[in-house]
Amino acid sequence: MRQDYILEIVEELGRILRTIINMKKSNPSKALEEVRVAFRGTKFKDKDVFDGMTIDELAAFVDEHNMDYRALDVITDLLLEEIEIRLDTGNTTHVTMLIAKADWLITCTDNKEKALKVFSFNRDTQRQRLKELKERG
Repeated sequence: MRQDYILEIVEELGRILRTIINMKKSNPSKALEEVRVAFRGTKFKDKDVFDGMTIDELAAFVDEHNMDYRALDVITDLLLEEIEIRLDTGNTTHVTMLIAKADWLITCTDNKEKALKVFSFNRDTQRQRLKELKERG
């Protein structure tokens, strides 16, 4: 049952992510609001809670809540979209910390996948995208 629930949450976050990608150029403020909405469907429950965490607090939270690698993967993609939107619009509030958190999440997700003997090409894609965003920021 837990597996079905996790999959359902990941699929819903994926749908929201597609919406964000589709509107990030035409309506960036609405896309950022959708990122906030998406976080309500995660164990963080609130984007402000996530934003207020240090990397150490984020690590403790992920560990304490035993967060699934698939959820972390989608959260990473949401952060990468948020960072890109913020850089595109010049609203660089929290970008440095978001980049650090995305970097940590990529590593954490990769480690969880390796422990489960799961392989994903997405980690390399995320690392490359993060590198490009760091260069822009």
